[in-house]
Amino acid sequence: MKNGLMPKVFSIILLIIFLIFSAALAQEWTEKTWAQHCNANLTKDITVYKKVTAEDGSIVLTAVDTVTAGAYVQSGDTWSDPDMHTLLYFKNGALHEYWVYPSDVHVKGNSKYVWYTDGCVDTFPGALTDDLEALRKRCAISYPSGTIYAITTLDQGFPMYNDYDPAKVKFVGPKPEATQAPATEAPVPVGTPIPGSTETVVPGVTTATIKPGSTPKPNATAKPNSTTAVKHTAAPTRVPTAEDYTLKQLGTVTSL
Repeated sequence: MKNGLMPKVFSIILLIIFLIFSAALAQEWTEKTWAQHCNANLTKDITVYKKVTAEDGSIVLTAVDTVTAGAYVQSGDTWSDPDMHTLLYFKNGALHEYWVYPSDVHVKGNSKYVWYTDGCVDTFPGALTDDLEALRKRCAISYPSGTIYAITTLDQGFPMYNDYDPAKVKFVGPKPEATQAPATEAPVPVGTPIPGSTETVVPGVTTATIKPGSTPKPNATAKPNSTTAVKHTAAPTRVPTAEDYTLKQLGTVTSL
């Protein structure tokens, strides 16, 4: 019974595979949607063949079409024939599948990286990344929680940390919070009130951190007419209740 059952099971499996593959071929493709589905383009013209079984049981190959360079293609059946495989391509408003010699097929990949704000990355066909609406729909299926940040070619660096060529990166979403620009330093003029204190920034103090409520101490060796170099550093996303100031020697102490 087991020997009789195995061929039937194998036939059923083949039938299921055939139905799935047929359903894929039956999809209503357009030139645009097919391009968005393919990760490679032909780099040279190629002849495709149809297999015909002769009366004596031999296989006869008949050339049926020429697929021109630039066409979007996908590999089809690669396991039923050790010397050939099928090629899928879209032409004249329809999807076709014919046999080719693998050595004749020369392709160039067109995939691009799609970066998400959480640092994750995925690859999609280049034609799909040119259609942001379609890309976001595809990403919503493969990565529902992802928010697209940038699209780059495969030879680029890591755009999350500015390691990239700006000419080859397309930003399409909000910049990740982790890569916000660092806090910038801005001069603090003499006489600026210190938050939370009645004191003001005065010249003639050594480099120190002035905290609210403290009184800066003069530098005994301070020279008049020193250049003001007091800087204020604050993170852009923080709203402080008290600010810290870094002071450098400026000149003599002036007190009211």
